[in-house]
Amino acid sequence: MPSSELFKSRDGTEFRLLPVPFCEYCSMPLSESFGVWGRCWRCNKRFREITRGNPFEVPDSPYKFRKAAAAGLYITDYPEKGSIGRLIKAIKTGGGGCDVLSEAIAHVLRTRYADISWDIIVHVPASPGKKISPAGRLALALAKETRTAVASVLELDPSYESDQGLPEAQKFDNMRDKVRVASSAEIVGRKILLVDDVMTTRGSAHWCSEELLKAGAIGVNVAVAGRSVDMRDLEFIGYAGPL
Repeated sequence: MPSSELFKSRDGTEFRLLPVPFCEYCSMPLSESFGVWGRCWRCNKRFREITRGNPFEVPDSPYKFRKAAAAGLYITDYPEKGSIGRLIKAIKTGGGGCDVLSEAIAHVLRTRYADISWDIIVHVPASPGKKISPAGRLALALAKETRTAVASVLELDPSYESDQGLPEAQKFDNMRDKVRVASSAEIVGRKILLVDDVMTTRGSAHWCSEELLKAGAIGVNVAVAGRSVDMRDLEFIGYAGPL
């Protein structure tokens, strides 16, 4: 049965880290049987789609990013369930939480995703009309925690609209052709750690990563505070532990 580890921050805040095993590409928690395979069914499906007609050229990842690291679970149907859900809500509303979440992300990057390395942090951009996103706040805190520079180089086209309310099949492509690199000077030839508050469909990370690579980055990995799941996902993998 999947299990989770308790994390305690320097200020005493406690929450459960992402249950193990999890998908090596998107950090979706897995059942024990899928854990042997190492990838979730969505990533496996995407691999099949990518390699259809050319099965001998298998990419390192089914996305433009190599892999995504996540600190804990974000329960979409109960977003305030568990300490990490409340902290993510706090950073979405500008009410704090970034220091604890950045500490947790740095912890899992050291202990669970040690093969991820980076030269600079980039964050998923704010929606048009907003100066800073929750991802931007989290990136600044993680930069301080890891002593890494931040490059706020991504921006969204004014025509971009939130994917809230869209069918799941359309959410992945919602940012396609809507994000661009405003300035490439800071990222050319560098390994990027792309930061977001929550990973849901993988689409935002995928399309942002594509633009970063086009602009000259030599690789992109992703780090998020919460891996979005719903209660059905947890029932499917047989996880009944604390959240």
